[in-house]
Amino acid sequence: MPKSVLLSNAIQSVLDNLDPVIASLRKRPDYDEPQIAIVATLTDFKQCLLNLQLSNPLSIESLRQSLDFANKTVLPLFLGLITANTALMKMGQLNLKRTIPPEKARTQNDLVERLQSSVQIYVATSASVLDSKDSSEPDDAQTETPFDAPRDEREMLFSCWIDTISNITA
Repeated sequence: MPKSVLLSNAIQSVLDNLDPVIASLRKRPDYDEPQIAIVATLTDFKQCLLNLQLSNPLSIESLRQSLDFANKTVLPLFLGLITANTALMKMGQLNLKRTIPPEKARTQNDLVERLQSSVQIYVATSASVLDSKDSSEPDDAQTETPFDAPRDEREMLFSCWIDTISNITA
């Protein structure tokens, strides 16, 4: 199967799994700044993938940027979200600091894990496509992406949220 077809399938799989996760986050009773930041990050990633999917011919620079964004921002975000939900699931029934029921946290983790798997496949496929392309720019070239500025703020909000969850469970 040609790499372009594999890449297209990987992008479509991520796009198919993104909307249920975003909807699940928005339906949380504790939907606030940290979750808003996660939704904004996932929405940016979705737009990046949609742009990449419709580019003709394939933009190697856009592919490189989306791969970087997936590796440095999206995948670590999933790990934090799964960890926070797992901590919420372990809280006792009468714990007043539990913000969502364990069943909802478990369901959300299932959705996030499915999305995480599809993003990992996308990352592997993208890396394979980039390895096969003959690039004229050096591998260590630093490029500015449209995600750089807001990412810092989102990472800070997400870190605050994780710290809050960690303090609740401690």
